Amino acid sequence: MYDNIGIKKQAIFLLILLLMVVLAVSYKQPPPEKSDSKPEITVEQQEERYADALELAKQGQWESCYNKISIGEIKNPIDKISYLSSYALAQMHYAKGTEEGYQKAWLALKRIPDSYEWEFKDGLIGFRQSAQELYESMKATREAKEAQEKAAKAAAEAEKRKPPIVISDVWMTRNSIGVPEIHVVVTNQKERPVNAFTFEVEAFDGYDRQLSKFGFSDEVQGCLYQESTINQGESSPGGHYWTLNGFKNGRKFKVRIRDCHFTDGGTWAADSQNDSATEVSL
Repeated sequence: MYDNIGIKKQAIFLLILLLMVVLAVSYKQPPPEKSDSKPEITVEQQEERYADALELAKQGQWESCYNKISIGEIKNPIDKISYLSSYALAQMHYAKGTEEGYQKAWLALKRIPDSYEWEFKDGLIGFRQSAQELYESMKATREAKEAQEKAAKAAAEAEKRKPPIVISDVWMTRNSIGVPEIHVVVTNQKERPVNAFTFEVEAFDGYDRQLSKFGFSDEVQGCLYQESTINQGESSPGGHYWTLNGFKNGRKFKVRIRDCHFTDGGTWAADSQNDSATEVSL
């Protein structure tokens, strides 16, 4: 009996020990706190760096000068380090000769006070002014060019939307039985020759009420021209006319170009952007 109790105690002890081992293995140490990656560089060390960088600056080795005193590596840079770094950076950007380079040079030089007593005080204001003027000049030139390109693009789009033919003249007559006759002359504005076109006519009475043909039919009459080829700058013959049967009571007429056909087989159709009516009275 006592032997069984001892065995049970040993088993419990081993179980507790095993549990402690598992807990110890699974326990994770908290991550170490992040430290500032920038090293602590003493003022004396910064003075030494400045002296070396200044010699490089006097030789015009601006990139080496900038790398020597890169403030990205210094936690608390002294003024002379910061200002020489900005000055060297400005020299590097200025040398690129670009709008962006001049802008960055100007912005870098703005960080340096005019009153600061140092080796480059005498040329600071002129250098900054030169960078600013060159930046603003190149910016203005670029913006003017962009404006010209935008205007040219808009003009090209307007030309593209421009209808190939336009009504250049229109007048009304009546035939022997009083039926209106419409005379329409169109002019070709594009390079492609036109060999046919159609237009539509609406009629209105003296009260500006739109009429239907014969009082009950269509309100619009379509007209076709296909008698000759109209080249660029040319107009259709003025002697051609169309009889508006059914619109005998018409006093005012609206004429719209509907479409045209080119000699190369292509076509053009009016849309809402260039669907403008020409009015004529009888």
